[in-house]
Amino acid sequence: MNYILILLVSFVFSQNFIYNSDDWFTISNPGYITSIATTKDEVIISAKNGVYSYNKYTQEFLFIEDFVRKFNSNSYYMIHYDNYRDYLWILTDENLSFKPMSSNFWREIDFYELNLNNHYNILNIGCSAEYLFLNVGSEFIVLNPYTGSIVTDEVDGYSDIDWTGSSRNILSHNFDLSRFHSYEGYNFISNSQIEYNGRFLDITAITLDDNYLWVGTNSGEIFLCDLSLRNAEKIKSMPLFSDLKISYLDERMEWWFATNDLITMYDDFILRKDQIFMLRWIEDENKWISYNQKKYQHIRSSDITCFYRSDKNLYVGTYHGLLIFNINRKKWILLSSVSDNLKSDHILDLEFYNNQLFIATKSGIDVISISDNIMIKNDILSQLDGLIIQEIKIKDDNMFILSDTGLFKYNIILKEMYSLINDNFKNMILVDKNNFLLTKRNKVLNYNINKNEKNTLVQIKNIKDIAKCENYIWINVNRKVILYDMTKKVSFEYDSKDGITGDMINQVDCDENWVWFTTDKGMSFFNWNKYHE
Repeated sequence: MNYILILLVSFVFSQNFIYNSDDWFTISNPGYITSIATTKDEVIISAKNGVYSYNKYTQEFLFIEDFVRKFNSNSYYMIHYDNYRDYLWILTDENLSFKPMSSNFWREIDFYELNLNNHYNILNIGCSAEYLFLNVGSEFIVLNPYTGSIVTDEVDGYSDIDWTGSSRNILSHNFDLSRFHSYEGYNFISNSQIEYNGRFLDITAITLDDNYLWVGTNSGEIFLCDLSLRNAEKIKSMPLFSDLKISYLDERMEWWFATNDLITMYDDFILRKDQIFMLRWIEDENKWISYNQKKYQHIRSSDITCFYRSDKNLYVGTYHGLLIFNINRKKWILLSSVSDNLKSDHILDLEFYNNQLFIATKSGIDVISISDNIMIKNDILSQLDGLIIQEIKIKDDNMFILSDTGLFKYNIILKEMYSLINDNFKNMILVDKNNFLLTKRNKVLNYNINKNEKNTLVQIKNIKDIAKCENYIWINVNRKVILYDMTKKVSFEYDSKDGITGDMINQVDCDENWVWFTTDKGMSFFNWNKYHE
């Protein structure tokens, strides 16, 4: 048996710092739920995308970052709470681990110590007042619940065992779920399936908790079933998909998300006319709102490239034109090259200035009036027709335009255009009126307009995007992020060992206190300023 406590020194050096519980938090949909365990105060869920907890009293749904940092595994197959000893057990693809709930250190049991080949042999985990039990199909393996060692003495009786509600071993019970009613329109067809608007969800885990049943599904949705009232209520304090392509924080401090998935929450069951198009998260209320977009069915959430909100309207750039969503009325309209003479339907960026929205496209820049969404002709900007406009930044009355041929400056008041530099860059950040950060695939440069000088700050392979806060640059290189200190000229590497969930980082952004990583398994937030003042 291995003790993670013995390996504490190597563990500490595999991450940048020893973090407190409030340094990181993640929003994520669980995906396929593999097991559900309950304690007095919370529900603990193992799932495809990680391990989660739901507070029964505050109704707060949380991704538990410690499991990301402390296990190399991306697969959590079963979790069990031993209520007799207040211990937690977890089965991953690498081993079986356990710890007291009050401890931070896990003990690991390798499968060969249990005379097992791998995790597939364990169908369920249970406990009694004296022992810990593993259901391996034809027999039970009995363990000492404090040491994890196999009990060789004969054990009398296996009737009083508390088993985990697991997808591998759905617990038998005497409750007919088809008799439960949902005010939200979920129809419990049987003890194994739920129907909702023509979609079918498989029930993957059921756990009895006093007078309630907790029901998990293959979609990541969780239901609380009241045995007395015979009603089922869906847990709402979680996002409905996890593979987040883009995140956008508007001026009202509300979040908007697009996904790379058609419908992550329904796995293989996709109804094209009723896809979830985008999500809105009102963070202060922890309220999640999903929006469908049925009018233009050829445009999917994965086609979204950027967002901009102006009061009641949300402007959504896509590969197929500019969608304008009236948030209050929930109405959509589409501006396109065919109907509205956009220079290109492929939109890359949106920037606002003085009641005008500047639209960066794959073939120049368009301008519309925010007040009536009517196109505005601009002869000076037409000089850029045919160029791929990657980004637009506005400082005071000057617009800085990054294209596939170089960087331009456009004075909006004087209507004058200047070419600043001829080269192909990927990203642009305006530091001040004279300095830019520019990226190529393998390096970050500082460009001074007045001196017309480029200086390489750092060389890193596979740069996807960057964000700058204070005197630090966050550099996304797909599977990890590099933090570069521009003053001390040192770098820090952040990845899953620190708390970033997911296998692929799609976007990075930050403010003076927090950095957020938009990934294929959700979005992780880190209180970076606490460690890099």
